[in-house]
Amino acid sequence: PVPPGENEKLYQVTTRWADTIVFEPGLITIIEFKMEPQPTAVGQLDLYEQLFQKTLRFQQYWGNTIKKVLVTTRVDPHVHELCDQHDIEYIVFHPDWVTYWEKRRFKL
Repeated sequence: PVPPGENEKLYQVTTRWADTIVFEPGLITIIEFKMEPQPTAVGQLDLYEQLFQKTLRFQQYWGNTIKKVLVTTRVDPHVHELCDQHDIEYIVFHPDWVTYWEKRRFKL
């Protein structure tokens, strides 16, 4: 939540943004995308959930169920387990172009 007023610009440095928020009747889905599975994504999603429930712009949705989702390109069992512990759905999305990116990233 950013306090309105003349100092509003000062808060933009620390403003947090989820990659995607999906609004459905009775359900809010907060999605974070990572090319590589990272445990920090769990903390990000937990923070986004907390901020959503405090942001006045979303007040009309505060009573809705919130679902958190991490989308990444491969399975990391440790990050997957951490997601399970934080009630975060772990989705692997690996289209063909990711293989090309991995070859360049990891010089395979």
